[in-house]
Amino acid sequence: MVGKVENIQELIISSKDEVGKSRFKFEISDGSNKVKVTLFDLFGQHVEKELYKGDKENSFIIISCARVGRYEGVPHLSNYPATRVFINPDHYSITELKLRWGNKKKPEMPSSVVTSTKIATAVESIKLLTVKEIKALNADFNKPSAYCQVIAKRFSDQKNWYFNKCTGCDLELENVGAKFVCTQKNGCGRTIPYPDKRFRLCIFCSDDTGSMAIVFPDDEISRIIDKTVIDLQTDCADEKDVDKFPEILNTLLKQKYTINLVITKDNLTKGSTIYEAKDVVLQVETVGNHDPNAIRTVDKNVAEMEEISVDAEHEARATETPDTGKSTNMKSRARKEMEPVRFNAENLSGEKKFKNIKLEKP
Repeated sequence: MVGKVENIQELIISSKDEVGKSRFKFEISDGSNKVKVTLFDLFGQHVEKELYKGDKENSFIIISCARVGRYEGVPHLSNYPATRVFINPDHYSITELKLRWGNKKKPEMPSSVVTSTKIATAVESIKLLTVKEIKALNADFNKPSAYCQVIAKRFSDQKNWYFNKCTGCDLELENVGAKFVCTQKNGCGRTIPYPDKRFRLCIFCSDDTGSMAIVFPDDEISRIIDKTVIDLQTDCADEKDVDKFPEILNTLLKQKYTINLVITKDNLTKGSTIYEAKDVVLQVETVGNHDPNAIRTVDKNVAEMEEISVDAEHEARATETPDTGKSTNMKSRARKEMEPVRFNAENLSGEKKFKNIKLEKP
């Protein structure tokens, strides 16, 4: 969790069963949302001392491996043995947050937690860069992200379409001896028996000016296809097909997207053409042809077609001879009049009447 430290409270010290306890409370914010933090005992005391050494009103912090729960009825982050805290570190996420914080009075870029409707509204007033312009950005570019509009062409790798995520530090787990272990450099080192699963898809995208590889985030993929990795694996009829590339993911291709790209130092200084997407919006979500004039045009065309058809029929009938029934040269035949037959109930019986045969006398 990354944020600016706010609302720092004095260290609360209490005693229970002759054992000293302490609580250090503050909040961290990204400029739009806040999360309460409560650090207990010696850990909280050390963090308090470090914060008071510098400018506590302008301190940024990274909290890793925090415990998420409720304290005093409110969602809180708290510490346990694996928790680590970094105050004002030289980290790219802190740099991006400071830039965003300094520009928060200007129109804010949509964050990854806003809905696609809000993103679509914001995109209308934000300049879209072409692929060529994005690849030409250098160290003078001082914004954390850039918008572009591209078409998804094909997947970079269909084999590794998901990964196992550590529930402690959100890093990728490694399968070691049939166990999932967090072996990352900045990881928590825990063994997770039942890891979480997240999408990981790198898609080659392009526009009229060029192509680049974009990594679509898990939350955006889940929103677009309305499925999670667990959902797709649960739908598999055979256990052997669990790791097979799902057909539904192919629906992401051949679509036009408006994407908010994270611009990193590698992209600016090392020429990396692999970008990470922050927000992904289908073009059909932002642009729709709902012009009522189009409907009126269609109706007008239909009316013109009907009028032409009627006129053509009238011209064709004008060259024809009168109908036969109205012709004066046609001879008429008298109709044969039929006399009504009275109803006789005796004729309804199914018995047949036999002929009377006369026998001649010898």
